Amino acid sequence: MWDVVVGDVVNLNPGDQVPADCLVIHSNQLMVDESKAKTAEVDAKSKGVNDPFLFAGSFLVQGTCRAVVTCVGRHSSRGIVDVKLDTEQKTAL
Repeated sequence: MWDVVVGDVVNLNPGDQVPADCLVIHSNQLMVDESKAKTAEVDAKSKGVNDPFLFAGSFLVQGTCRAVVTCVGRHSSRGIVDVKLDTEQKTAL
């Protein structure tokens, strides 16, 4: 688990997992795998290739970046998914 709060600036390198929802403020040849972090709702909000937002749980595939944390915990994209999954599991029981 990471100890980051909104406003922290994080430096990310290839292989790193994005610790929280972030806004990229500088990047160099950045390529991110968001396949495990996105849901259909998040995909609908995505702006495409030049989208400056990183989703919690994504992985850097290539390049480096510096990003500012914009959302953490249950309010992050990852937290929202976790809450929905927990709710669905409880409903199924």
